Amino acid sequence: MTGTGDLDICRAIRRLLVKHWIDLGQLSIRSTRGRVMLYGQLSRVDGAPTELSAPLVDAIFRELRRIDGVKTVRPHFQNWTQEIGGGWKRVEDARRTSWEPTA
Repeated sequence: MTGTGDLDICRAIRRLLVKHWIDLGQLSIRSTRGRVMLYGQLSRVDGAPTELSAPLVDAIFRELRRIDGVKTVRPHFQNWTQEIGGGWKRVEDARRTSWEPTA
């Protein structure tokens, strides 16, 4: 594909994520001139054969970067973070389960 537009890039990204059983309802995908931004929660749909793991997230991002027209991929996930060495790590939910007012 030559001259791949942002709409085609987003379509290819969605197709790839569905192939990996990623829940698209928890993600926002944007592309501007081949610069892709992903926001939200990266998780699998109910009924997926396995849990999402760091090596699988890494493999997904390698595939995303190979999509025709993609220049960069910037993830902004609430539940995964990319470490300095390039690996992925699941972020634990830091929200408090109970709240007690201070006096």
